Amino acid sequence: MLFRSSGKGQDEALVAQLAERLKERPDDAQGWTLLARSYGTIGRHEDAVAAWRNVRRLTPASAEALGGLAEALTQAAAGTVTPEAARLFEAVSQAEPTEPRSRFYLGLARAQAGETRQALQIWTDLIAISPPDAPWLEGVRAQLRRVAAEAKIDPTTITPSAAATALAARDAAAPAGPQAEAIARLPPAQQQEMIRGMV
Repeated sequence: MLFRSSGKGQDEALVAQLAERLKERPDDAQGWTLLARSYGTIGRHEDAVAAWRNVRRLTPASAEALGGLAEALTQAAAGTVTPEAARLFEAVSQAEPTEPRSRFYLGLARAQAGETRQALQIWTDLIAISPPDAPWLEGVRAQLRRVAAEAKIDPTTITPSAAATALAARDAAAPAGPQAEAIARLPPAQQQEMIRGMV
């Protein structure tokens, strides 16, 4: 949790104070980022979308801004990956091929479009390129099993693509990427919240 208060009302008050401050500092990208994350934490997803749009306005090339906006759009649409969100996730994935959130949601978009095998392939590849102790793996595996069962597909018939295998081999000898490092630095409760948000 971003705020460790005694209740949602106090969280709302803190968020309102931050929003007021940003009226006086509309070009504070860090402040908008904090506000966007805070809105997401308390379930105000439409407001999170607006805040992430401000982050993107100020840092248009930032993968964090693109991914944050895409996730907020998905949450605001009750878990449906909208066309705009899918385009943003694709842009993040192109820039950072091992970034897990975008790969997860691109798989979800395929599943929602009825392209189950493509979704399973994306998630299988995500599992293949992730560190073995990555905190998101359990959620991705659960989602893969659930979607495969609904489609009556044996998930063991889906193997990592050549591209994913190459990425995994490349990253095995390299330090953890910025996304993995950032997630690893989060407090356990916030890690779990991010994972729940992904699934």
